[in-house]
Amino acid sequence: RDSRGTVLQIEPPQGLTYQSANPQPTVAGPPLEWHLGEIPAGQTRPVVVSLQTGDPGIGKLCANARTSAGLIARDCAETTVLRPEVGV
Repeated sequence: RDSRGTVLQIEPPQGLTYQSANPQPTVAGPPLEWHLGEIPAGQTRPVVVSLQTGDPGIGKLCANARTSAGLIARDCAETTVLRPEVGV
């Protein structure tokens, strides 16, 4: 079954700053929001987001998607940011 009226939302957590996205968000928020329209069953619609941080630590980013039919999906990813060091 096709997904109609699909909207994706991402709210960068404190410490992560939005830099760019492909495609560009429909709403530059926060939260960032993409109106993706209809997505045929079995297909995906990639959204690539670049964020920046200056502090080391673990960053967690969650994305929420909803459709006009009321379907909801949520997924999160974590990444570890290290401070660059050079040993001599």
